[in-house]
Amino acid sequence: MTIAATRWVMTAPGTPMVREAFDAGPLAAGEVTVEVAGCGVCHTDLGYFYDGVRTNHALPLALGHEISGRVAAAGAGAERWVGKPVLIPAVLPCGHCDLCNRSLGTICRGQKMPGNDIQGGFATHITVPARGLCEVDTLRLESVGLELADICVVADALTTPYQAVRRTGVKPGTLVVVVGVGGVGGYCVQVANAFGAKVVAIDVDGTLLRVQSGVLYIAYLRRNGLMGRADQARIYWAFLTYRLGMLNMRKLAEVTSRWLRGREEEEVAEHCRHWYETEVRAHMRSEIVDLVRDHCARGHLV
Repeated sequence: MTIAATRWVMTAPGTPMVREAFDAGPLAAGEVTVEVAGCGVCHTDLGYFYDGVRTNHALPLALGHEISGRVAAAGAGAERWVGKPVLIPAVLPCGHCDLCNRSLGTICRGQKMPGNDIQGGFATHITVPARGLCEVDTLRLESVGLELADICVVADALTTPYQAVRRTGVKPGTLVVVVGVGGVGGYCVQVANAFGAKVVAIDVDGTLLRVQSGVLYIAYLRRNGLMGRADQARIYWAFLTYRLGMLNMRKLAEVTSRWLRGREEEEVAEHCRHWYETEVRAHMRSEIVDLVRDHCARGHLV
């Protein structure tokens, strides 16, 4: 079985991508073809496209490795995946070498990365090994107002800091200092906070720090029963899309005001003060107070 598909390929750094028709299939045993729902743009992609960083696969090549979608076809042994919504790992270990057998697939010598080693997700369809696919619970997504395309960045931007937090043994009360809160660092702040850590975020960009402060404040409201899950999801998504340049500040303010509407200004201010006292200042260790004070003075820390 083949599927008529389209991808947008880079033919040379800095030149417009070219639309290319191709047939997805036939599939080898253990392979699947995924109809792409969403594909994130990683800084790695920008390095390939703008800076001429070399890809392992010769050009032309479709970039993109943060991919979500739905399995449209499957080879022998992978039929159970047909029709399922999935995330595709940003890096695909071989699954059978010594490192993979020791659960060290992240350093597998034979790993393949979409958009670098193989054709990537800037396409309508992509063919990958079924091994390692992550099935997505779309009902849970719908319950918080998200769609399959919305979570494509989980494949890299979120799971990268998640692995760092998990492997370092972060637990409730652990002090975590995140230096740089851009795409990956911003998620590290949020993941560490979800693990119960006391997080200090440092960056030279005050806007990024203010966004992260807002995201953590929303988590605090939710945790203390002051905001419903649906409200949290809507405002969180507004913060996220604002960071990605998909919403302007006015739109962000409109979305946030839906929750604030009907609440007195002093009530909101009191929530903010309590959050700071209980979640931030009271848990700062003495050895980092000077560091925090210094960065606050420079306008680097919020």
